[in-house]
Amino acid sequence: MNLGSEIRASLPECGDCINCKLIIWSEKLSDDHRCYFTVRCNWLKMAIQEPLHLKKCEGKKSHSSGN
Repeated sequence: MNLGSEIRASLPECGDCINCKLIIWSEKLSDDHRCYFTVRCNWLKMAIQEPLHLKKCEGKKSHSSGN
């Protein structure tokens, strides 16, 4: 599983949404190889502040819905 798939699996509401875009980075100065991420929603046209705590989104369109 790649890093993007691992992050999407941990996102309860928007992990399988076609509007969810991930931005992943790491600090080059750090030796701990830790990666950070932010979630951008193309429906809201903004970054989601707490994507791990999101309960409901009216703009959700799952990849599997075929829409």
